[in-house]
Amino acid sequence: MSRVGIVTDSTSCLPPDMVKEYDIRIVPATRMIDGKAYSDPVGLTSDVFWHLFKGAKEMPTTGAISAGAFAATFLELSKSVDSILCIFVSKALSAINESAVQASEMVKSRDSNTSIEIIDSKTSTGAMGFLVMEAARAAQAG
Repeated sequence: MSRVGIVTDSTSCLPPDMVKEYDIRIVPATRMIDGKAYSDPVGLTSDVFWHLFKGAKEMPTTGAISAGAFAATFLELSKSVDSILCIFVSKALSAINESAVQASEMVKSRDSNTSIEIIDSKTSTGAMGFLVMEAARAAQAG
């Protein structure tokens, strides 16, 4: 039976216990608040985000994850899976999806044995997290 690895970005807001249970790879996004970059979730927990959000002068945004960061994740995961399914924040909201597409093309040129599928969730945060969890459950069930 083939093994499917699941990758998402940290804007999916998945609880750490579920990430561990389903072996989901989370690529950290950068969140920009009033011109300052925070690494998500390491430098920006939910509590800190909401505290900063309430006092923000501008609407917070995400910064695109580099194609290199995605490529490193894909290459590492490809050592243990046959296929990689990626679900990311809507490309209407962030350039994260485009960086992932670029990375998948780079990785496919090096490793044609691993299938990488990029899905635009067309949503973000909790709703995207539900999509990722359903995909992870399906992958675990075979």
